[in-house]
Amino acid sequence: MNHQKISMFNKICSSVFLLIVLILVSLTGCKNSSQQIEGGKKEGKIISALIDSMATPFPLPPPPPKDGSQIEPINIDSLRKVKVEVVLDTMSFNISKHINIEKEFSEYQSLIDSIPSLVTKPIEKRYVQSKKGHTIVFGNSIADSKVKHSQIISVSRIVFNQDKTKAALYGGYSTHPLASYLNLYLFEKKYDKWEIVLKKNIEKS
Repeated sequence: MNHQKISMFNKICSSVFLLIVLILVSLTGCKNSSQQIEGGKKEGKIISALIDSMATPFPLPPPPPKDGSQIEPINIDSLRKVKVEVVLDTMSFNISKHINIEKEFSEYQSLIDSIPSLVTKPIEKRYVQSKKGHTIVFGNSIADSKVKHSQIISVSRIVFNQDKTKAALYGGYSTHPLASYLNLYLFEKKYDKWEIVLKKNIEKS
């Protein structure tokens, strides 16, 4: 009889232990999922701000005046309001460069140094949108845009500091294989808004 009670007790203990393990695994999974969502949203806000900064309007040059007078200068303010179509590469890119940043931004150096060690990953498209009203085409080639003046933006992995108030990444822009540039961008979160605090050109062709 005692043997049966001990056996029954062991079974109950095993069931309770298994239930606890399942609950802990479930809670851990929920926590990781929540962290991934929050991380995706933060990255999306930075990429969105980057697109609005990099997207370039292509105004048609005005015809030369018939009377030989000077061409009127382009209104930069009205140019900034032009809405364009931009291809965003849906896969982040690898980069092997090591950049030493100015002393003023030395707190970003560890973030910059860690970018090359990160593996590429897909962009979380659902969190990316232009606040300036630009049209974003998610693809992997400039040919994915059917407009006359096509442009494509690509980004590296984004690295955040521990309290998620600073971030660093590389952004690439191209309108043609021989017309492109690569910049390093440093971001800071100010009043719940991500702002570019430094743009440093790395390559240009």
